[in-house]
Amino acid sequence: MTGATTAREAWARLVSHFRRQDLDREFDDELAAHIDLATHDYLRQGMSLLEARRLARLQLGGIEGLKDAHRDSRGLPWLDSVVQDLRYALRMMRRSPGFTAVAVLSLALGIGANTAIFTLIESTLLRPIPVKHPESLRLLTWREQWGGWVAPNVGYSSPAFGTIYEQGVTPDGGMMHAEFSPALYREFLRDNTVFESLFAFKEIGRVMVVDRKAVVDGDAVADGSVEPANCFLVSGDFYRGMEVSPAIGRAIQPENDVKTEEGSVAVISYEYWTRRFARSPSVIGKTIILNDVSLTIIGVNPEYFTGIEPGAHFEIWAPLSLAPALAGRPWIDDARQWQVPMMGRLKPGVSDAQAQSSMDALFQVYVDANAGMLASMLKESAKRPRFILQSAARGVDY
Repeated sequence: MTGATTAREAWARLVSHFRRQDLDREFDDELAAHIDLATHDYLRQGMSLLEARRLARLQLGGIEGLKDAHRDSRGLPWLDSVVQDLRYALRMMRRSPGFTAVAVLSLALGIGANTAIFTLIESTLLRPIPVKHPESLRLLTWREQWGGWVAPNVGYSSPAFGTIYEQGVTPDGGMMHAEFSPALYREFLRDNTVFESLFAFKEIGRVMVVDRKAVVDGDAVADGSVEPANCFLVSGDFYRGMEVSPAIGRAIQPENDVKTEEGSVAVISYEYWTRRFARSPSVIGKTIILNDVSLTIIGVNPEYFTGIEPGAHFEIWAPLSLAPALAGRPWIDDARQWQVPMMGRLKPGVSDAQAQSSMDALFQVYVDANAGMLASMLKESAKRPRFILQSAARGVDY
């Protein structure tokens, strides 16, 4: 049976379903005509009218069974069954209004909860981050082999190695890391040939924000508003790499990622701009104080851009070079601190295999030159770390 034939049959059945009464009358007329013809034949054989009609009906078979079979062959019996079930259900619901109310409320709560959960998962885990061409973004990671070489100060809290940040455990017992040393970050910036832009970032969590109202005798005087805010630090090439342009003002640039006055700047989120400054354009140039560090607001992120971590919302964005001052930790200047996450945007035409090979070569050279006390492990291939590029189209999920 071809597709066209199946479609025609389905259409005919659907039309028949809505012409049931007319078709039932036509079939009744056909049955009556058949019985009349058979009765006439029996009468010519000399039978009485009563006997002739009885034999004619027997010859035809069960009348009601024929009608049911005819309805099934021409219509949609499953639809009739559904309609009958619905009618029965409605009758039962009218008889038990209390039970009906509980059932309807339970269904509504279940459907609403499932919808909310799916919406949350879709927006935080499935949907690409709202930037141009997210498919070309890559997260830089490396894999620590089981029992193999590991960088100092990376991953978890260890008395021997210090603070470590792990991304996840692999099925075979290895560990995925998403942070690198500041020195390796600078070498990647200098020597990489596969990324159009390469940038670093760091979430430092909550900071205290104070609006500066005036300066009296060299001291900042606040207007009384002090509140915590989530702060995200980015390197100078972050906005260019993400291809995000501020709603007003300008973005953090490479010349701002320095430990001078040019680095004392901040970009605020659209939500924070709306809530705290009523979307006033005069916010550009305003000074705020973060953890006792004075910063000048130079831009506002577009409304659609809330960050690269799914589900996270950051109010203040500042240069990565401010990490020691804002967070009180010197890891940005310490080569032994592997605490710098990195992302990059691939150059057009560069494949993942090319980028993987090129960056792994740079990574292995750095590891060999900075092996430390675990240098002997690098002689065994199975214990050497592996550089791995991961898609960052949906952002960074630690």
